Amino acid sequence: MSRYELKTQFLETWPLSRLQNLQLDEYTNLDRSTSFCYWLEKRTEELGSIWGGSSYKFGIYRKSSQETDTRTNYKTDGTYAWHSKYGNDAYSAFLEIKKLIVAIAADALQNHLESIDEMDLGYAYKWKIAFLYSNYQVINIFKPEALLIAARAKGMPAGNAPISVAHKYLVDNKPVNQDYFEYTDDLWALTGDKPDPPTETNKSQNAMSLNTILYGPPGTGKTYHTINRAIAITNPDFVFIDKTRKEIKDEYQRLYADGQIAFTTFHQSLGYEDFIEGIKPILVEPADELEVLNKTINYKIEPGIFFEICKKARYKPDVQIKRFQISKEEFNKTAFFKISLGNTLLSEDDEIYDYCIKNSCIALGWGGSTDYSNLNEAETKKKAIAIEKSGYAITAINHFINYLKKGNYVLVSNGNNSCRAIGKVTGDYYFKETDEIDYYQFRKVEWLVKDVDIPVSEIYHKSFSQQSIYKLDNQNIKLDFFVKSAEEIKKEASVKPKNYVLIIDEINRGNVSQIFGELITLIEDDKREGCAEALEVMLPYSKKSFSVPPNLYIIGTMNTADRSVEALDTALRRRFSFIEMLPQEDNPDIKDIKDINLKDVLKSINRRLETLLSRDHMIGHSFFLNINDSDKLHNAFYNKIIPQLQEYFFGDYGKIGLILGKGFITSVTDVPKFADFEYDDKDILLEKKVYRINNFIGEDQQMDEDRFLSAVKAIVN
Repeated sequence: MSRYELKTQFLETWPLSRLQNLQLDEYTNLDRSTSFCYWLEKRTEELGSIWGGSSYKFGIYRKSSQETDTRTNYKTDGTYAWHSKYGNDAYSAFLEIKKLIVAIAADALQNHLESIDEMDLGYAYKWKIAFLYSNYQVINIFKPEALLIAARAKGMPAGNAPISVAHKYLVDNKPVNQDYFEYTDDLWALTGDKPDPPTETNKSQNAMSLNTILYGPPGTGKTYHTINRAIAITNPDFVFIDKTRKEIKDEYQRLYADGQIAFTTFHQSLGYEDFIEGIKPILVEPADELEVLNKTINYKIEPGIFFEICKKARYKPDVQIKRFQISKEEFNKTAFFKISLGNTLLSEDDEIYDYCIKNSCIALGWGGSTDYSNLNEAETKKKAIAIEKSGYAITAINHFINYLKKGNYVLVSNGNNSCRAIGKVTGDYYFKETDEIDYYQFRKVEWLVKDVDIPVSEIYHKSFSQQSIYKLDNQNIKLDFFVKSAEEIKKEASVKPKNYVLIIDEINRGNVSQIFGELITLIEDDKREGCAEALEVMLPYSKKSFSVPPNLYIIGTMNTADRSVEALDTALRRRFSFIEMLPQEDNPDIKDIKDINLKDVLKSINRRLETLLSRDHMIGHSFFLNINDSDKLHNAFYNKIIPQLQEYFFGDYGKIGLILGKGFITSVTDVPKFADFEYDDKDILLEKKVYRINNFIGEDQQMDEDRFLSAVKAIVN
């Protein structure tokens, strides 16, 4: 797990809202792996160490022995020990400490670091909290002397400035294009105090893993964390702390609508043709709107979802436009035309585009083999009418020959929503016969941009229409795409391309070899575009070269109850990092119902499932979330938990009884009466026990609440 992922995991486990409701036994306990203090010191050690000193640095801690501290500034009640300055008893001391922790986290979130200087909590401890809850506005160096050495080495004037000033100074002086953790590793190196200098391997782990699979039993929050992870990758500036789930989902939907996130689900019938590219039938509309009945079916090489998001991830404005620019004066005087070079729905029309790019020209398919040279507009129309019956075609011919002028710009469409080339017209109309394409009408152009896929939204305020050629409305053309200052171009060139995410739900349900084909190698970190070992392949249908951009992240989810990790395709396992998502049995959002501790119910069920099946077949904490009354609890058992157990045990209700107890499962005492027929095992069958699920709903359709809650409570016993 990378350091970015670890920080995200911490914030997902300990959001600010949870801190505000933090209980003493969550803050510090002897089951160390679940406590806030353990997370700060051990679980997030890789993000910056606060080891050393005594446990009093946490303000209060749960004692593991009966040793007593006789110093007057410490207190103990035998279970907890704490600084006496925080309170006379454990609970009041904890409330004071919690108040400080919440304030530190909130101030860090708002970048009010100067307030943290005054907080009366252990130095390293409070700045570790500040780092974890800040949006990388705090340096992860928690020794004051080391931080000051680094700050002064970077040019901060000597003096008695508070520590918050050093943090802000170092953050402000971080190079724009340098990774945060690479920068802080370099700062540690300046202090000479880092026990383990960063290796190339460590540096490569700073960023989120490019290929990740979240795996675990059902209900453990795989989808929940996938959404958070996708947002963190595509919009690193988004702050999760104190956001409602709706606000987070809204941000996800925005990124999805913008095309930065794509989603698909693997299943057994999904193939290479759906995921990468394939030949599919296309209903072709006639160019002339009057010929509505003349629709035809053609076959088109259609890109799949993986191909499409790779194309989007590859797009970077300053690279695509090759820094060409025009002056504002020229922009106001010239004209822009949209033109189609062949039908992009027909693979055979690719040769038209390729010919034009190779020969620095544009071509028009209308007009047949007739030469329109040296004709004025009226003569052009008259001659075109004799050749073409469609008014649409006559208009296109006239625009191409008479309206399009030298110095105008042409935008070559790729469908209605993208542009694949931009050229400047350099010559008048000419007629030419060629064996390479069945076109005769041409204009010379200088290609400024070619073989790209620029979203029309970057250039024009509307989508392109299907007309072969027409003049664009200058008022709808985006000035800032064409007119840029040298400073703007330089700034664009320094901006890193956006990150993109492909989410693959149920990744283990598909035939990975069949879906990825030869591209499985290309998703490896070092095989991507721009890397030392970069690879590209020629796609079998389009015959185009293809590679995977380095800013595309793949996140898969896998239900281990559906198929174990060991059954995964070996090629897939080698190319993905795996993050296990286990049930959060102490999730604070699991509330008690009546006098029933639902956390204990979940733990009891899972311990039995581990024994009878495996840890892959537990149930997740989400089964018990948002339950605040017995009706919702009944719904959770009978619509979610019991059906899941039926699937696990293939309807063996006896084993389900071992999980839930006799309150839910009873044996049928009525001996069945078989038909009059001799059968060798008839006696054995008569002795076989039959089990059924108890129904707590009476004839009046009302639940017997007391009996149901007693059955749930008995699960723990």
